[in-house]
Amino acid sequence: NGNWIKIPGGGVRIDVDPKGNAWVISKDGDVFRYVNNVWLSAPGVKANDIGIGADGSVFITAQDSSVYRWNGQSWIKRDGKLSAITVDTQGVPFGISDNKQIWMGYP
Repeated sequence: NGNWIKIPGGGVRIDVDPKGNAWVISKDGDVFRYVNNVWLSAPGVKANDIGIGADGSVFITAQDSSVYRWNGQSWIKRDGKLSAITVDTQGVPFGISDNKQIWMGYP
């Protein structure tokens, strides 16, 4: 139909998982996912950026630049420090550090 549909809530970063669920970081750094028209919290870490791979892997960069991966129930801290993150089709994260270097991680 060509029209945008407003979803309740707000955020500063967004990505969508392979099931079509939006994941959003709020202005306060909280992470939420929109499932069946309801926002569900993914608590435990204050985030700055989010990336989701085609395999469903969800990664965030925390407000202290730490990297975390969602295991389905909680955030698991990974090594490294990044300011931005994205994830490839096989769950491999790529990121940019504070000094603008590009890094490739592991699934």
